[in-house]
Amino acid sequence: MNGPNGQLYLVGGGDHQKDEDSLYSLHEITYNDNNYTLTKRDSMKHPRHGHSAIWFGEKFIVVTGSRKEKNESQIKCEMYNTDIDLWFEMPDLKVGRHYHSSCTFNDRFIYVFCGIANKTRKYVNSIEFYDHQKKNGGWSEISINNKLFPDRQGCGVIQRDNQNILIFGGFSGKFLRDSYLFNVNSNELVKTANTPNDTFLF
Repeated sequence: MNGPNGQLYLVGGGDHQKDEDSLYSLHEITYNDNNYTLTKRDSMKHPRHGHSAIWFGEKFIVVTGSRKEKNESQIKCEMYNTDIDLWFEMPDLKVGRHYHSSCTFNDRFIYVFCGIANKTRKYVNSIEFYDHQKKNGGWSEISINNKLFPDRQGCGVIQRDNQNILIFGGFSGKFLRDSYLFNVNSNELVKTANTPNDTFLF
């Protein structure tokens, strides 16, 4: 994952059937004199495979979910402070999930979209959000009619303007081309034009 000032990090990943170090690892990647260098940073508290990682604010990385279920890693969330090289626990997700998507909104909210629910092993379309300004608050779940917004994994998500998040593509037994605007104020979805090609991010 990359930060706003060119920072580059490698976050977790590996064989989910094992409890190997790479599932917990965080490396910062730097480039000097035509060479890439991986510098090991503070390890995550929970193993991560099929997780989602985003840059938040000026100096934070937020990681959510996992296919690996050790110590309920599928619902665990963590925030990394790049200034002091330290991970902190965040409130648990409402739905344990993997192969999901996430994005920030106005450097205050964190949104998690869709994926595969660990409990059912099925695609889901649910959305969760976290308000970083409410220090004692947790994640809130938004239920969407799956006839209006089909279940999926691996969709693209990004803040579009001051009230909408663009959701596009993914996979749900087939590659998807549909796209939507999600209004964060009303929690309503509006279908928009299809993408030119099938879009599946992972």
